[in-house]
Amino acid sequence: DDMTGANGDWQLEVSTGAIEAEVALSSAAQASYSENLVLLTNGDFEQGLTGWKSFRSDGVITNDSVSGSSALEITGSSRGVKQELPASAGGTYTLTGSAKSNSTGNSTIGITFYDQNMSRLRGGSSKIRNNNWSNFRVEKDAPAGTAFMRVWAYKSSDDGSFFIDNLSLDSGGAPPPPPSGGELLSNSGFESGLSSWQGFTGTERVSTTESFAGSRSLELTAAGSGTKQTVRNAIAGETYTISGYGKSSSSGYVGFGFNFFDANNTKLAGGKGRRVRGNSWQQYENSAVAPPGTQTIRIWTSKASGDGVAYLDDLSLTGGGGGNPPADTAAPTANLNATNITLEGAERYRFEVVFGDDTAVDVSTLDSNDIRITGPNGFNQRAVFEGVNNTTDGTPRTATYYLDGPGGLWDGDDNGLYSVFLEANQVRDTSGNAVSSSVSLGDFIVDLSSDVLPLGNLNSGVVARDDASGVGYLMYSQELVDVRFLSGGIFNGNASNLVAVQYNNGQWFYDTNDSLVAFTPRNSDRLLAELDFSADTATLLVGTRSTINGIAAGYASGDLVVTPNRWNGQYNLGEFGISGSEVVLYGNNDTVPGQLSFSTSSITRDENAGTVNLTVNRVGGSDGVVTVEYATTGVSATEGQDYSGRSGMLTFNDGQTQRSIAIPIIDDTEGEAEETFVVTLNNATGDASIGLGSTVVAIRENDGGPNGANPGDLLPDVIPLANTSSDYRIDTDEIPGQVLLRLSTEVANIGDGPLELWGTQSSADVQPVFQRIYDDEGGFRDELAGEFVNHPSHGHLHFEGFATYNLRAVNSDGSVGDIVGSGGKTSFCLININQPFPELTNQAIVADGRGGSSCGRIQGVDVGYSDVYGRWLPDQWIDVTNIQDGTYWLEIIADPDNNILESDETNNVDYLQVTLDNPRFS
Repeated sequence: DDMTGANGDWQLEVSTGAIEAEVALSSAAQASYSENLVLLTNGDFEQGLTGWKSFRSDGVITNDSVSGSSALEITGSSRGVKQELPASAGGTYTLTGSAKSNSTGNSTIGITFYDQNMSRLRGGSSKIRNNNWSNFRVEKDAPAGTAFMRVWAYKSSDDGSFFIDNLSLDSGGAPPPPPSGGELLSNSGFESGLSSWQGFTGTERVSTTESFAGSRSLELTAAGSGTKQTVRNAIAGETYTISGYGKSSSSGYVGFGFNFFDANNTKLAGGKGRRVRGNSWQQYENSAVAPPGTQTIRIWTSKASGDGVAYLDDLSLTGGGGGNPPADTAAPTANLNATNITLEGAERYRFEVVFGDDTAVDVSTLDSNDIRITGPNGFNQRAVFEGVNNTTDGTPRTATYYLDGPGGLWDGDDNGLYSVFLEANQVRDTSGNAVSSSVSLGDFIVDLSSDVLPLGNLNSGVVARDDASGVGYLMYSQELVDVRFLSGGIFNGNASNLVAVQYNNGQWFYDTNDSLVAFTPRNSDRLLAELDFSADTATLLVGTRSTINGIAAGYASGDLVVTPNRWNGQYNLGEFGISGSEVVLYGNNDTVPGQLSFSTSSITRDENAGTVNLTVNRVGGSDGVVTVEYATTGVSATEGQDYSGRSGMLTFNDGQTQRSIAIPIIDDTEGEAEETFVVTLNNATGDASIGLGSTVVAIRENDGGPNGANPGDLLPDVIPLANTSSDYRIDTDEIPGQVLLRLSTEVANIGDGPLELWGTQSSADVQPVFQRIYDDEGGFRDELAGEFVNHPSHGHLHFEGFATYNLRAVNSDGSVGDIVGSGGKTSFCLININQPFPELTNQAIVADGRGGSSCGRIQGVDVGYSDVYGRWLPDQWIDVTNIQDGTYWLEIIADPDNNILESDETNNVDYLQVTLDNPRFS
């Protein structure tokens, strides 16, 4: 409550809180009910649910409509929509429209009237039972006390759908005009008790023993007690007078008065109040002129303190009989009602501007000079005036304008923010007032990134320079690549809408297969995969949502597959094979929870470090709350002796991108070899995915313990068998125009124990790998050995960096010369294929390990066995297109980086002389 006073005059405003907050009306719906107007906002649902409130959701827009392109569909149970409008007692309101329903429950549409306190009065409705479009009509008279009305549609059951379109609300029977100069107040002498009055929070009652006139008066006893009454249809510029009688024995404030409000229940200036003093009846009176915008007057009574008793009687509010309206100098106001453009291919975009005024808008001034739109790519255009909801002068008036899409259609090239301005000295009121300078009304966004991007004709793949290095991207272009980049034939055979791009020194470049050419990105461009030209890998950006140097990157789902060094289904250095039909983008309201990954696959800490802190990153999105479980598992380290085991759950709040896990390391005085344990992520929630889901912690001893092999270890010993590679041949068919030396490779284990490799997870694209080392006493330990990587072209996990092969020159003395060519195959799924050394198998203490039979998380080669990759398999070749005929050394290296602990590290290389008969030089 707020009371202010000056010179003995007081004003009191009593807030009714949630009651008045609920009666927030759209300015677009304020109309004069005497003009038989269509009162409903967006009754054809062409602007979605603009102007409507949905309750319990499930109100969606469908193109199954009677007219236009949209209608409302309600699908769930106890669902619906509503719209609230001002109304007046005595008016006749008619709701018409078209509807259909295939639900077994109630599908109902109607109108309900409410008083000024939003207390429900009565209304009417119509049930929709037909599964074909049919018209309906609901006509009702507003009862006494009506201040507002609600138009609503409701569906009760869960089955079927309720469709509604083309609603119209008409006030065909106009309510009575406001009184002029006479008595405006109802039950001013309280002879009918508190009828027409609303009490506040204290004690308000009618006295039958104390009155000035008649038999009754208002009695207020408690602190904060009082009453109020609202008179609608007040007239701006008219003089209103409140008068009445009162007496009070209270020491605090007692009084009565009135205030003016506009159509949105916003209090205006100009209200008056009078304080009642003394314990005998006295008359009080105040007058005020209703300010511009006045729609209602609120009369109130109030008693501030708890002592004494106050009586008020014979209150009177009169108006319309005097006063001179102030001169109209205020210009019209304008409010933008615009939606974003999200559907590609539309020719015309429509929006509304609602003009209001304290007198009336001159509708003859509405035309195609009113509104200017500016936007990206130098867009600067006036909107075309299409019409107004009422062609007579008045307020408010809703004008419709439109814009045609640049080039005839709205498409991805038009994406961006568009600003709407009311031009100066255009729209006027009936007094000739106009806004004298350009005014910003707001913005709308064009976002025409379709939910689905068709990948187009994939042809042979995507070209790129054979000697490219660094990181680039596979980019989708809405315009055909060979048209947009004026290729002159350099993109022959290239996928129609995909191109390889790189970003260097602040500039984007596209790859022509020979060079990089600068280009300017468009809003419709999309990065779909990261290309590592140095490592010949491709990482899809599925599950990510970001912007990379100004180009949107990532997508929600799809069947895109990118295979490096592939062209027309066969090997080709530097190019990228593509398969798939489409990718699905995130919608405007979609959340992107992101992917949870350790920052590294392995980390080493000294035994006396105390704690190892592991970082878990949330990449590719951070929307919503997500959780992930973590747990430690000992490998060669023992929980409780070497480290303190930990398990639990990490929670990432909305927008949070990083969390950490602290694992205590136990320091002891024993000399030990390096020991390891694994920390693994599992069971992510909130639709988050897991990327690098495990990391290996290696504890480095600091007490003088052994490193490397231990006495009694049964270590493997891998050697290449070059003779197998003598089964080579020249291939000119697989990749037209190129010559391949296809060869087989074989690597055997001639050690004392099996080569056994353990991944850390049953399924993950990248994961750390341990080598399990057995000993002659029946035990074993695990040592970190590298990584497993899923290879899409083979469909299973490979152990990275297991072998390489090179073609080397033969020096004049017959020795091994320089490398002239190399094979692309370096990673293998390790299993038992052949058994070239059965005698070693028979005499081994541990002959058979857990590996040797599958390409899963446990792989290996047992003692006496070998793994063979035949020359017919993918990537089993060396490109010799530009190598002259002659004799060369074929070099095969097993475990080139010494990731595997072996009994002999000196026998990992073997050579075989091969002779090239290159048809290219014949």
